[in-house]
Amino acid sequence: MVFGSMKNIVTAIAIISCTTQASFSDTVSSNNVSNPNKTKTLNGGVKKSASKPETWGQRHPKMKAAAVGGGIGAAAGGTAGLLTGRGVVRGAAIGAGAGAGAGVLRKTAMAKKHPIASDAATGVIAGAGLGLASGRKHKTVEGALLGGAAGLGVGLWKNRKDL
Repeated sequence: MVFGSMKNIVTAIAIISCTTQASFSDTVSSNNVSNPNKTKTLNGGVKKSASKPETWGQRHPKMKAAAVGGGIGAAAGGTAGLLTGRGVVRGAAIGAGAGAGAGVLRKTAMAKKHPIASDAATGVIAGAGLGLASGRKHKTVEGALLGGAAGLGVGLWKNRKDL
């Protein structure tokens, strides 16, 4: 039985919340992208380009995604380690690695072509990270399976019009 103890219930709730947060944050941030190179039309039909310098995050989107994912993963892993008694620092370190990996995964070209598979893979990574942070090796497999199922469900729900 997967939900045999309180630790498994906490892990399942954390996996589902991390998976939904990661998948819905991509849709919100990608809709608000503005063009930094706007052109103004002056008198006489002359156009002037107002170019703004790119920020570090605009030049390195995968590094930015890894940093944001690592921060979210560290918070989730530290919380899971605290609640299960396995150690806050240990959980934060494991969560940061898993979160950085999930963040980079979501910024690849393959993930943009296959959003449902990307959500499922994000769920697997988040579940495995939280399972490893909250328990021993067998919790990692259970967490990965629960996270994959949650990620697949979120991906199918988000992309239900494409099916």
